[in-house]
Amino acid sequence: MAESVTQGAGGSPRAVRTARRSRKEKVRYNRREALAGLLFISPWIVGFLVFTAGAMIWSLFIAFSDYNLATGEMRPVGTTNFENLIEDPRVRTSLANTLFYAVMLAPRPLPRTTASSPACSPARRRRTRRSATRTSCPPATRGWTR
Repeated sequence: MAESVTQGAGGSPRAVRTARRSRKEKVRYNRREALAGLLFISPWIVGFLVFTAGAMIWSLFIAFSDYNLATGEMRPVGTTNFENLIEDPRVRTSLANTLFYAVMLAPRPLPRTTASSPACSPARRRRTRRSATRTSCPPATRGWTR
């Protein structure tokens, strides 16, 4: 029994060598495939690290320091910048204006944008049945259909 285990499923040493060789080729192929995948995705990884993660880390570093852009001098100040931010009355006004704009004014053009979509174009209205146009396009874009 121990002999058959060492010889493999085919029962001969040649079958064992073939099985090992095919396993090595498969592993080599998988490594080659993984390397090709990494090469294809590497521009995205570099771009993410430089432009996204790098910018986030730099802005976090700047937030806890006093940086003079003209001289390039930087000294750590801890949370002093955030304390000044909370005490400043203009910050509360700015946040209130931003919230108002985001909630009340920004969503207003959305129905017009949806109404002028290609799905509601006059060419599509000619090709579709009247009831389908009435249910899928807002009244402002339907106009007079036959």
